[in-house]
Amino acid sequence: FMSIRDIGVPKDMIPKLYRSAILRSMSNPDLHRYIGTSEEKNRACMRRVQEAKLLDKIPVITGRQPTLHKPSMRAFHPKVTNDRSLHLNPLSVIGFNADFDGDQMYVRVPISDEAIEESNRLMRIEQNMFLPKNGECSVMPRQEIIYGLNVCTRPQAQTTGRMYSNWRELFDAI
Repeated sequence: FMSIRDIGVPKDMIPKLYRSAILRSMSNPDLHRYIGTSEEKNRACMRRVQEAKLLDKIPVITGRQPTLHKPSMRAFHPKVTNDRSLHLNPLSVIGFNADFDGDQMYVRVPISDEAIEESNRLMRIEQNMFLPKNGECSVMPRQEIIYGLNVCTRPQAQTTGRMYSNWRELFDAI
């Protein structure tokens, strides 16, 4: 289960995203060891990311084109996944104006200390709970979530499959 503050990033993307941060953190980087697409270079990058704990220090900035307003770009704490797609908590997609039909999103990593500090201070979901245009809450269940909860908690006679008597039992099973 993905927290609202987290984003699941495929482990194949981590070396590419954090390569610049790795090279910046080294006083005398060996460029040939980290730059390239071979499996060995990706493993070296991944080891360096884990050793330096860069995933805990540097957020990833995620957005969806077109970026029309402030909530279209948000900073998240990355979690490594074995899948080939990004994982977001469904409550955090309202600001992106995204749905669940295969929308494409971009992921970036801030490099400078100022950019990292700015993304942590201004772009986290906690600082973007309300939409700037009208002050409405941007973190709330949408139709897909409400419909899914409705289907999962219907009386057993109406559906087939596993049934849950209330939403707490459903979340405990997830």
